[in-house]
Amino acid sequence: MSGSVFQLHEVLPENNKGVVGYTEFDLVDFVCAFNSRKMLCNSLRFECDLRVQSNGADLTEDLDVYLNHKIGGHGLISQITTEINSVGQIESINSYPKLVGMITSATLSNTDLLNGSKSCELRSPAEKYTKRQILGESFESREDTATATIPNAISLKPLFALNRSQGESDNAISYAKSGNIRISIQFSRVNELLYGADVGSGLVTYKITNPRLVFTSIADDGKQDKLQMRVEYNIKTQVNSSLSNLGLKVPAVCNAVSIMFIKSAHESNPYYDDVAQEMLPNVSRCDFNFNNSTNTYVTYTIRDKVELISRYLDSLSSSGHNQASLNLLSANKGFGIGLSFGEFIDLSRQAFNVQITSDVVSDDPYTAVFFFHSIASF
Repeated sequence: MSGSVFQLHEVLPENNKGVVGYTEFDLVDFVCAFNSRKMLCNSLRFECDLRVQSNGADLTEDLDVYLNHKIGGHGLISQITTEINSVGQIESINSYPKLVGMITSATLSNTDLLNGSKSCELRSPAEKYTKRQILGESFESREDTATATIPNAISLKPLFALNRSQGESDNAISYAKSGNIRISIQFSRVNELLYGADVGSGLVTYKITNPRLVFTSIADDGKQDKLQMRVEYNIKTQVNSSLSNLGLKVPAVCNAVSIMFIKSAHESNPYYDDVAQEMLPNVSRCDFNFNNSTNTYVTYTIRDKVELISRYLDSLSSSGHNQASLNLLSANKGFGIGLSFGEFIDLSRQAFNVQITSDVVSDDPYTAVFFFHSIASF
């Protein structure tokens, strides 16, 4: 890319609400056009201003309102969909905050969350710091020393296909080949973003203003190298017995699966963290059943808890730098189950089965959120 002139693009939503702003369930569409240029993958950021209030007033420190510190502002995004005009939809991630929480727990330590690249996303090493951040930015007026509070300025680098790309040379998408690229974001409900006793009162709200998508481009050199983009397919199901057999059909070629769990009674419950990776009670065995690339039926059995978490970390491509220590697992944080297949397997032509043996009972079921990891080529 030597000699290339970089250009920063800022895209406003099609359905711009101006000062009225956006809140839970709202959908924003960004249409990226970059004529005669190439979008640099891994450069896209979602930026906005966030104000959290209780009963129409700014939050105060005594209120019991929390935001998961591992995901921060990523919790605003409930769903993110990517569509390339010349190809069609390449990815749609539901339960996006849960994916970010899993990847963070598996690849980052608490000290990593002190990095400035994470602070601008409202991420921090502990809930107490994030609780302070969502109060807003305060400053004293020069005229009368009164304290004013303004919304938090947030800049996120979403974990989606265009930011998880690898190319042979410039890792860029030519507009001549792609046409417009549409990125749609649906905002999370309050109970999924925030939690705490005061959230349960039903008086806590949030508002997003000035949403925009920014990315970098270079001049089009007339070439389009092949790109590989990591994409996710997610499915929700329920574990409701001591021996649960979960059969799934996935319309993709995948090389790994990662699974997180949360009590069904805790999901979307304002008194509980919706992104918590809760541990299934007394997991003693996990069996993965599928056909491999040569159509040979495979049963992969895990009985050891250390291997269980090790395989889970492998499924998220962890390199050993993570938060999933035994201490954190015992504190019911960062738990998950997963398996790397070691090859790409077409799951669209077969049922993928996971059998879990645990102490789960029918009157206290758990929600299992599956993320199947795949590759999209462009």
